[in-house]
Amino acid sequence: MREAKDEILDEAHNAPYAMHPGSTRMYRDLREHFWWKGMKKDVAERYRSDPSHVIQVSDIQLRDDLSYEEIPVAILDTKEKVLRNKTVQLVKVLWRNHAVEEATWEPLDAMKEKYPGLFDD
Repeated sequence: MREAKDEILDEAHNAPYAMHPGSTRMYRDLREHFWWKGMKKDVAERYRSDPSHVIQVSDIQLRDDLSYEEIPVAILDTKEKVLRNKTVQLVKVLWRNHAVEEATWEPLDAMKEKYPGLFDD
């Protein structure tokens, strides 16, 4: 029985289409198709024990209030967003301490003003 539980948890966690929204959400999603006694505890334990869910604090410069500054490291893409009465130029920004999948679209003008060194060619 334990092997079946492990197989289900591995598939839910490692599948290419899997997302990691937290142990509670993962438990609710799995519960729709599977259930066993102690399942919530097993899911939480698996989620906490996976090192990919842990950010090493020593790698991040923390402020006194435990926040940190987001620093852009690269521009991945550009696009124009057409609104009702204007067009906004956007850049897709890769931030330090984040994966490529977490890159965000930001207004080009604001990024050039705040981080001019990012655009020096």
